[in-house]
Amino acid sequence: MHASNPLFLSKVNLERSKFIELLARAKANGFVYTSKHFFERVVERNIDHVDILRMAVPIIQEFRTTTYNRRSYCIQWKTIKLAACIDVGVESQKRKIVLKTVYERDNDEIYDVVIRL
Repeated sequence: MHASNPLFLSKVNLERSKFIELLARAKANGFVYTSKHFFERVVERNIDHVDILRMAVPIIQEFRTTTYNRRSYCIQWKTIKLAACIDVGVESQKRKIVLKTVYERDNDEIYDVVIRL
């Protein structure tokens, strides 16, 4: 779906709410942050929210098993790449996973960890 479509923002909000509900069922909604920008890119590329969670599982597992405060990740699945990081919140000072963007280009050298599914 293209951003010029009048239904684009409603689709973004729908996909974001579905993903948050999916995170709640996976017991990961307290420490995974998703932005509106992230879901705009997801809707533009027509990626299912289940596929996004599938790509985020290695980061969630590492978040639960390690104590890294700042680390960036690139998860590649088929032709889509998910950029994410583990970071410390500015106000809360708690660790969280930030899903940054989804893209197709080849630029892996700026990440600490590159995972191919």
